[in-house]
Amino acid sequence: MAQDLSRGQLCTVCAAHAHKYRCPRCPAVRTCSLSCYKRHQSRASCNGQRSETNYVKKSQLVTAAGFDHDYNFLTKIERAIQTPPRTTADQVDERPHKRRKKAAMGGMEKYCSENAITLERAPEGFQRAKNNETKFFQRSKKVCWMVEWVDEQGSRTTSRVLEDTPLGEAYRYMKKEQKRLLRQETTTTHDAGKEVNASKECPQLLPVDVNTPGPTGSLAEQGSIAPTTTTPTDTGPDITVQGGQTRTDTEQPLNFYLHLPRCISRNPVLATLSETSTITQCLTQRRILEYPTVYVLPQPADSLPDTYMSEGAYRRQLQDDNKNVNIAEIVRSAAAEVGGRSARTDELHALQEERLDEKAILEMLKRDVNAQYM
Repeated sequence: MAQDLSRGQLCTVCAAHAHKYRCPRCPAVRTCSLSCYKRHQSRASCNGQRSETNYVKKSQLVTAAGFDHDYNFLTKIERAIQTPPRTTADQVDERPHKRRKKAAMGGMEKYCSENAITLERAPEGFQRAKNNETKFFQRSKKVCWMVEWVDEQGSRTTSRVLEDTPLGEAYRYMKKEQKRLLRQETTTTHDAGKEVNASKECPQLLPVDVNTPGPTGSLAEQGSIAPTTTTPTDTGPDITVQGGQTRTDTEQPLNFYLHLPRCISRNPVLATLSETSTITQCLTQRRILEYPTVYVLPQPADSLPDTYMSEGAYRRQLQDDNKNVNIAEIVRSAAAEVGGRSARTDELHALQEERLDEKAILEMLKRDVNAQYM
């Protein structure tokens, strides 16, 4: 039968039977069955949908099929304009989250405005912005700050603190949780080691004869005796031994300092905080970068190590630097660079020197610098 048909009447894919169907997207492709049509779609990456942008000859436009094609295309556009956009299931799930996030940001801005807190955001993608877990609770209208604690050794620990929690209480609770987690982890490791050792026979330790030749070194180095670890069981304050005297952690005074960001100093600039003040009181009239960083040191503010700088020392350094600034020379240099050299340059400089009040400008710069680092 296939021999009696011409090539134009055969299936484009198999060429064994007469064609019955035509692809809406590829009019030149005509197939005889669904299997041949599927093979055409896989070969040509065809989706089977008619394309409104394909070129159509003028002779095909005046036909009934061409008229139907144009009518359906215009109707589709009209329906898309009149019908409101439908939200998908994913968009419906995201909308409440976006509303909550927007409300939380508004509540956070209101809280910072009421307490004179300057909250700066790090650029998107920075590690400090990613680590920030500060949240605003919509029901209680309270802020739960993420606080970064830095001890004397430089180790950093983060915890979440409510806005009305005293600073010292928050730090003690954080240390208590650290000890509890460490004790729990150590106990779990110790129990697992006991279960493993119970299934093995404990080797008998023989006395060592010093006259017997053998490898040199201590027993611990030879591996005959493994170092043992003890599990802390006392829940009271830790006891440290220094110089033959015992001292608990509660007897050691701790001083809290707030790290001031964006200061012109190589060393961290620290502002003294009160242990009994809440986190909101500590951050009032302060500038914060994403979340506060609190240093916990045993030294008071007047005897800080050289690796830190107190807020008072930083202000005095700024004042000393401002005294050595020649405002008139800066203005003259800026005017020369911007305006260039001209015939009236000397006259302009003379007028500037007459009208320039160096003390007033210096006072203005001092106020700006002090306001920036308040």
